[in-house]
Amino acid sequence: MKLFLTAAIFLCTLENISAQSNVWMYDFENWYSPEPLIFETASDPNNIWQIGPPQKTVLNTAFSVPNVLITDTLSPYPAGDTSIFYVLHQHPAGANPLAIFSVFGHYWVNTDSLSDFATIDISPNNGATWINVFTDPVFAPLIAADSDMPVLTGNSGGWKYFFINMLPVSDSMPPNNGDIIIYRFTFISDSVQTNKDGLMFDDLGFYAFTEGIENLNDDFQISVYPNPVSDVLQISFDDFFLNGKIFLLNAEGCILLQKDVSTTSVVLHAGDLPDGMYCVLFTSGEAAVRKKVMVLH
Repeated sequence: MKLFLTAAIFLCTLENISAQSNVWMYDFENWYSPEPLIFETASDPNNIWQIGPPQKTVLNTAFSVPNVLITDTLSPYPAGDTSIFYVLHQHPAGANPLAIFSVFGHYWVNTDSLSDFATIDISPNNGATWINVFTDPVFAPLIAADSDMPVLTGNSGGWKYFFINMLPVSDSMPPNNGDIIIYRFTFISDSVQTNKDGLMFDDLGFYAFTEGIENLNDDFQISVYPNPVSDVLQISFDDFFLNGKIFLLNAEGCILLQKDVSTTSVVLHAGDLPDGMYCVLFTSGEAAVRKKVMVLH
């Protein structure tokens, strides 16, 4: 199973920062997580969201087998249904935070186009304010401009990847330290029974990041070469980052490559990347260092 991590981190200069982040991935096999996933049964005791292997006519294969989160594992979705699940994601604490959060994963949809659909709402402040990522007149266009938005109606024809960047929301309504970010996923069908399969998610992930800049001095011995790079990027550094992680990000903040750090030198392959400016992000515990690198073929 491939793990996709996406974060919007735009300041691609070398700087030492104090940072905290968390990312939770539901693959629905070993799907325990500190992040609560809640099916709304108080208003709908017949909530059709279920976790299990998909066994329908169209929705019949998990992205990472065997389990998915699906609108009933066996039967077509009913007419006149509204079923909801929530994910509660605690935003990490940080001094003078730059708050970033996002949701990503894979989906497969088989519904009556436009009449039956799903929507996603987010609350950055413990449920006090709700924003629909598809229809909010202020935030939806800004979110869509920097995201790979899902189309949660009609027929996707198989598994599709999506990434929703909530940076426009966090810029305007930054969560306070330790606030609960709530994601609400709602499936809605009209009064006509179509005997279609519905919607399923797999490898559903939630990312949150906060940072406070400590200083702009290069306190760590880091070498990134060659720079510009056309193929293999050699990286060496001191042992502070042992047992940490290295990420390669593009200018939009998407994490393209990731490696765990077990030695003081790492190789990243950049041969298939388009020309442009990228960031190498080093993380260890609550500390992080970034350095810019140019890919030029």
